[in-house]
Amino acid sequence: MTLNNHDCVREEQFINIEKRLTSNEEKVQTITNETTRLEQTLNKLDATQDNLTVEIAKLNSAFNTIKYLIGISIALFGTIFAFLITELIKLI
Repeated sequence: MTLNNHDCVREEQFINIEKRLTSNEEKVQTITNETTRLEQTLNKLDATQDNLTVEIAKLNSAFNTIKYLIGISIALFGTIFAFLITELIKLI
């Protein structure tokens, strides 16, 4: 092998190494961008989960209030009904 051929082979090797390096750098950049995007998505999901937790707590509070109102209403109407029945029996 002559010196020129040897230099050409080395130059081709360097070119191939540079291409691989560039390709690897692009892959790393793509992965970095994807990681950043996933982190942003995760942060949005965390915020959404926090909002959902607050809304669920409000909904549970509203259901508890409605449950007590229904219970009180049933007791009140039951008492009124019983009173009316006893008064009706007294009239008969």
